[in-house]
Amino acid sequence: MVPPVAPTSYTAAGLAQAQPLKVALTGLGLALSGLLLPFLFVYNPVLLFIDFSWSRFVPTVIAASAGVFSLSVGIIGTFQRRLAKAERLLFFCSGLALVNPLRFIRLASLILFSLLVMQHLLRAHKAGRKGHAQTDSFPGRF
Repeated sequence: MVPPVAPTSYTAAGLAQAQPLKVALTGLGLALSGLLLPFLFVYNPVLLFIDFSWSRFVPTVIAASAGVFSLSVGIIGTFQRRLAKAERLLFFCSGLALVNPLRFIRLASLILFSLLVMQHLLRAHKAGRKGHAQTDSFPGRF
């Protein structure tokens, strides 16, 4: 699925009559959040029900879900509308920081993620009321 071999990318490129490298890089961008999962399990063994307690499990699941979502938004570059490069960078960094096992870094990045989502949704709502909402949901480039 991901480079350097990426056999499914060559198959998909043949079906779509597209360039294999471009399809492989797009696939890598979409799969990058999934490549983050092993690190989540290593840094947060409570996700594997090792030394399980609800008081550790719930915040960890929330942080992991927000991290994967934030990283995906940063890579894809769209949420309710296209993101500016600075927004993409902040979402990407927030997603990576949410994997960190240190609680204060995870809390700070969760706050950053929440502020980014609120700011983005408010801008998208204002743009929608003015009739300038973007109609395409996937920009197709990374």
